[in-house]
Amino acid sequence: MDIFSLLCTVVVVFTGLTKGVGVLPDGPLNAAVGATVRFNTTLTPPETPFLTVRWKFGDTVIIDYLGANITHPEYEGRITLFISTGSLELRNVTSNDSGQYSVSLTGTALIEDGRTELGVHVPVSDVTATASSRDLQEDTSVRLSCSSYGSSLSFLWLNGSSQLTAGDRVQLSDGGANVTINVTRYDQGTFRCRVFNLVSEATSDPISLSISFGPENINLTISPSLEHYDEGSKIRLTCSSESRPAAQFMWFLNGDKLSESPELSLDNVQENQSGNYYCQASNNKTLRSIQSQPAAVSVLKRISGASVTSQTNLSIEWNSFNLSCDAGGSMISREWKKDGVKLTPDDHLSLQENNRVLTFNSLRRNDTGVYLCNVTNPVSQEGAEYKMVVYYGPENVQIKGPSDIDLKTTLTLTCSAESVPATYTWMLNSTEIHNSAVYTKDNTEPSDGGNYTCEVMNNVTGRTSTALHGLSVTGTKMLLNIVLLVVVHQVVFIHSILLSSYNVTHWLQFGQDGVQLTDGNATLTIANVTRHDRGPFRCRVFNPVSHGTSDRVNLTISYGPDHMALTVNGQNTTSFDAGSNLTVLCSALSHPPAQLRWAFRGQLVNTTGPLLQRFSVIEEQSGPYSCLAFNNHTGMNSSITAQSALIRILDPRNYVRVEAPMTPAKEGDNYVLTCNVTEPAMHVHWWKNGEPLHEDSTTVFNLENMTVTFHPLERNHTGDYRCTATASLWNLTSHPHNLVVNYGPETPAVEGPDFAEAGQSATFHCSAMSMPPSQFSWWFNGSNVGNSSVFTTDILSTNMSGKITCKAYNLVTGKNVTKSKMLTVIVSVMIRNNTVPINYKNFTLICDATIPYNMIYWMKDNVPLNMMHYAVDPHMSYHIENNKLHFTPLTRGDNGTYHCLADNYASSGYELLVNYGPLSVKILDSTKPGPIVSLTCSADSQPDCDFQWFFNGQQSMAVHTGPIYTFLRNNESQGNYTCKAKNPVTNITMYQTTALSVAGKCFFKSHLWIFNEPTSQI
Repeated sequence: MDIFSLLCTVVVVFTGLTKGVGVLPDGPLNAAVGATVRFNTTLTPPETPFLTVRWKFGDTVIIDYLGANITHPEYEGRITLFISTGSLELRNVTSNDSGQYSVSLTGTALIEDGRTELGVHVPVSDVTATASSRDLQEDTSVRLSCSSYGSSLSFLWLNGSSQLTAGDRVQLSDGGANVTINVTRYDQGTFRCRVFNLVSEATSDPISLSISFGPENINLTISPSLEHYDEGSKIRLTCSSESRPAAQFMWFLNGDKLSESPELSLDNVQENQSGNYYCQASNNKTLRSIQSQPAAVSVLKRISGASVTSQTNLSIEWNSFNLSCDAGGSMISREWKKDGVKLTPDDHLSLQENNRVLTFNSLRRNDTGVYLCNVTNPVSQEGAEYKMVVYYGPENVQIKGPSDIDLKTTLTLTCSAESVPATYTWMLNSTEIHNSAVYTKDNTEPSDGGNYTCEVMNNVTGRTSTALHGLSVTGTKMLLNIVLLVVVHQVVFIHSILLSSYNVTHWLQFGQDGVQLTDGNATLTIANVTRHDRGPFRCRVFNPVSHGTSDRVNLTISYGPDHMALTVNGQNTTSFDAGSNLTVLCSALSHPPAQLRWAFRGQLVNTTGPLLQRFSVIEEQSGPYSCLAFNNHTGMNSSITAQSALIRILDPRNYVRVEAPMTPAKEGDNYVLTCNVTEPAMHVHWWKNGEPLHEDSTTVFNLENMTVTFHPLERNHTGDYRCTATASLWNLTSHPHNLVVNYGPETPAVEGPDFAEAGQSATFHCSAMSMPPSQFSWWFNGSNVGNSSVFTTDILSTNMSGKITCKAYNLVTGKNVTKSKMLTVIVSVMIRNNTVPINYKNFTLICDATIPYNMIYWMKDNVPLNMMHYAVDPHMSYHIENNKLHFTPLTRGDNGTYHCLADNYASSGYELLVNYGPLSVKILDSTKPGPIVSLTCSADSQPDCDFQWFFNGQQSMAVHTGPIYTFLRNNESQGNYTCKAKNPVTNITMYQTTALSVAGKCFFKSHLWIFNEPTSQI
């Protein structure tokens, strides 16, 4: 053991203790009923026994010792007096034994007396906790009640292992025996009541509360989370919410119910499963439901079967031409490329129908190439190629080869032309001799001389062009003198003059009618020349000893215009949709080339040249279009030739339209759409929302696609419908017909309170899935009270509980559905206060009621308050004013549970606990042997005080905070210790000081100071 603790005995002396100090122990003493209590004096047995000893209970003498014991009859057999110390033992105590006990002792040299208090308490037993309800909803109230057998009971409530304290949600009444809780989800669990008094304690069996709440914080997740999904994918949608019990989930697609489960799996998902998905969480306890935000799921068909096709007309230069890119799939976008380079629209080409059709307004030969249409959607892509060859010519036909050749040699003539495609035919003096671009002849003979013609033919464009080439086959040479060409009108004279004496002349050109040779063949006359007589011409002169051939002579022959032709967009048809672009191409045979003008309905228009273009044509532009060709070289006067085309511009609205029945489209009915075509059509196709419409289990085509029947009609059939009619000369698509499928209403959802206070109003909302939106009416207890989606009651009274019914009806479908819920009107009477209850200050309780009343009554601890209270209890001071209970002032005696009654409606209990003190402060020494000193500060106060410790009067700096101060015993710890006790509500502060002395023995002395109240000393 510590040597210091053996040498130092600490004695704490408090002034102002009860009178029994030094003779009897401080009171009160506490004992259980039936127990034995011993009142031990603090006296040492004297050398000479006490002369007299008297014990009293109140004013009743229990026992007198005057040399012998004189015992009161009621205490016979229950008490024993120990004469050596004056101590008394009391057995088998009862509640009636509670009170003040005093002793007086007389010895030879002293007289001692003392007093103390005894409290006898019934032990705690039969503790039972009950609840007004164990199955609760969040934000509702539950009352827990605790009953027990015993006396001077105190109550403590436990939630699990945590103590319940009064607060905004928790109200304690009846001394803590009852607790009212505005429950939240976190109150789920077990509650127990612990009852105790000064001699015993017991705890009830647990009560389990089940708190229902929600659903709330609903969350919908999609896995995988993508903007678009391709058909055949697997999608998992999961719905969760905070709810007790666990929520039940219902899935919806575009308002249609799907299934009930927390998870929705879409296996092998299809395009028709696209839409807005949402889940609804419901709680069958709270009867609440909540919907998630919709999640859009877009399912797309993969691109398939991409192809590029042309129209039946050929790709001929200067004609218009279309390429169409088609593919299966959904949400399609297209991009065109030529030879790997992206195409952009310009004056030459355009893109139509969302890039599906590539239109060449007028083909050019450099448009030849490989065209790629790349078809994509967000989940796939596919490309299709088209190799286009632009056909043109023939033009610029030329023959390469010698004009003179010796006998017995090889002749090679090559013919070329600008033409795709081209076939070649060779003729010698109008006789066909060969069929390829190159003509070869070995071992030439004199008969191989003459006029060679190369005729180039394009079997696609249908055009032909020729070139002439003269060839002389000779053995010897001679000189030609002069060749003279004279053209007079349409008669041509060609003279050959030689210096030799013996002339023989032979002309090299086509043999034809209307040709005359005169002057010994020296003159060639062509009557009525044609465009084919352009040459070249040569004359061959020979005599017996020599021969020779002149240079070529070509004739320029003017002709035309004739053989005119018109094409519109390169097609044979002359019927076109309104809004189309038209390109009219005019051609004519003429030399020199003709000048071209255009006329519409006989009137010249401000357009020249071979092309006439019209954009976004309208029906009023239908009529005859004429091309006029002029050639001023073919005669003294201008020649005019005209070619006309009758063009029809057709507005689809006048020829093709979608017709529907006059009756509204209702879900579940059979419904027919008809494509009305005013002219015979070869084919009819249907479209929905820009995509081809296909048959399925509810969609059927009839009458060669002239009608589409929905059997039955479903709400997802809503959309824009078009039909396309095709004939040999035209292709027209109707304007859209918007089909709206009317449905519903489905069972309404009614939102509103189950309970409402009298004196207030209640608001209800009604909603129902319907197209068109539903109309609503409200019925309250069988009476029509409203005609909108929102209904607010009048001010409610207690007799207005009943059934609220919402009726949703659709004026188009003729259907109506109702949904009801019960409204219970309750009365709210409550007590409130506006100030903090503090001892000796004025205080007011206010009784609020939501209904009219005639009288307010007040009760304390279930006993009506007597307005003549001063005749009953002079320590209470209160009065009633209207609905207010005034305390003037409030005292500790006013503690209790208060109720107010508005007529027959009672409030819940209001627990009034008066705040006071501190009234007294004590410092107790709980030091045990050893080097540690422990001081405990206590105060009589409500609520508990805040404690601070100060050393040697240094008020500016606390050495410790809290009721217990523990420190080492040493010389430095000697001094004055002050405990400061402050009530945080009343703001009253008291100080208690004790002195510690260390000098062989340690002594404490204590003193007390009070602030905010008159100073006193204990």
